[in-house]
Amino acid sequence: MVSEPLAEAAGLQPGSTLLLASDADVTLGRARASRAFRVSGVANFIYDYAGQRSVAMPIDEVQALTRRPDQVSLYGVATHPGFNDDSVSAAIARTVPEVSTYSLRELLAETDRRLLYFRQMATILGSIALVVTALLVATIVTIGVRERWGRSPPCGRWVSPAGASWVGWWRRGSRSG
Repeated sequence: MVSEPLAEAAGLQPGSTLLLASDADVTLGRARASRAFRVSGVANFIYDYAGQRSVAMPIDEVQALTRRPDQVSLYGVATHPGFNDDSVSAAIARTVPEVSTYSLRELLAETDRRLLYFRQMATILGSIALVVTALLVATIVTIGVRERWGRSPPCGRWVSPAGASWVGWWRRGSRSG
């Protein structure tokens, strides 16, 4: 089975031949050895990234292609309804102690724990954006108020007709000091 993006990019359809190689010769810039596989279908891999080119193959074919017999890096097991995932995971761990096992609940909890960092960063950055926005609005309001008052400084000297002067706060047009 090949993903839709791979099928489109390579012009594959069911029955086509796909050449796969496990390693490349960097000096020659080509695959060292490749094997031909027949495409049995085109599938939508729901957990792939947009545009990701993927291949699904039987485990024995992957092990033969990579020359790693009896090795896997990830293996998924689905249980029938009514079985407890945690107990199945524990049973597999007891049976095959050299592998690490996780139930779906444990994987989701670990994912939530790792995503907590991003949630905290989003909260911090959102708070900073809110403060910056408040300062920007305050600055714009201050400029607008000063424009309305005729660009006069808020503190200055007012001289009375009798020659007395006061220094203080006033609003333009006001005679109080």
